[in-house]
Parts: sequence; structure tokens; C-alpha cells
Amino acid sequence: MLGYDGWNVDQSLMLSLCSEGAHTYFICGDLETAKSLVTEVIKQDSITIEDKYTAYKIKTQAHYASSEFDEALNTAFSFRKQLDLPTLKNKQASMPIVVKKFMITMKELGERTAEDIADMPALTEQRVEMGQRMLELAANISFIAQPSLYPLIIFQMVRASVNHGINASSCEAFAGYGIILW
Repeated sequence: MLGYDGWNVDQSLMLSLCSEGAHTYFICGDLETAKSLVTEVIKQDSITIEDKYTAYKIKTQAHYASSEFDEALNTAFSFRKQLDLPTLKNKQASMPIVVKKFMITMKELGERTAEDIADMPALTEQRVEMGQRMLELAANISFIAQPSLYPLIIFQMVRASVNHGINASSCEAFAGYGIILW
């Protein structure tokens, strides 16, 4: 009914159809069709980056499911960059960099106890929340594909939680931080 010019007829409906369709195809295991629908959303210049979140999330997951780990990490980091959030590069991290970021994270955490962290305000900034979710996906991918990057991602998530508030992704951030400390 939307025809070949669907994006000009009803952009909101096309965004919904392509995003939900990509999610459905991803769940069914048809990764190529999912990627195709995601590409259709991403190439639309008139759509905000926030509205493209679902497409980027599915694209990251589809690359991961296809064992295209570098592409999955690049997609997650690219999305964060478009949100104007601090981002990492998909490359092996040196030990001095990891130690430096650890020290920065420890300093920002300060003397906070588990109770202090639990009492932190909720994250309310949508852009930061989307960025945290992408880092959560990237952490899972890097743990397998690029282990030296894992601590840097976790440290970035912890610092974001301390500076902007906690959300569901903070659980993985602090659990990952505990694993690194252990």
C-alpha cells in the first residue's frame, strides 16, 4: 500500500515496518533479510540517530550472530559516535592504556560503596542510555572476539553510570568491573 515511495508517504510507518521486520527476521534466523531491512533504515537521512537505534542494535546483533565480530564492534562504536558519546576504536588495547583507564575509573568511583551505587539516580538521558546498551552489546562481543578491549568497554560503562545515573546496563557494567577486579 505504501508503494515504492513508502519513505515519502509515511516515514514513521516505514521505520516501524523495517525495524520490526528486521527484528522478526533476526529472531527467525534470516540474518541477510534482517541486515537488508536495517540498511534500508540506516540510509534514510531524514531519520534521527535516536530513531535508528533499533536498526543499529539489530545490525550489531546480526553481525555477531554471523560471527562477523569486527563488524559488530564497529557498528556499535559507530552508533555511539553518531550519538556524540565517547567511543573506543576496535583495536587491540595495550596494557598501559588498560591500566590508565582503570585508574581513571577508580578515581571516578571514589569511595562509593555498593549501597551508594544502588542509591544513585536513574539514568534519564535517552542518548546515554542507548549508548550504554550498545556498550553492553560490545562488551559481550569483545569478551569473545577482542578480549583486550573488554576492560575498556566496562570502564567506560562504569564511568557513564557514575556520571549519568544507573540503568539496566549498569548491572553488566558493575558485574564486569567486579570480574576485572577479581
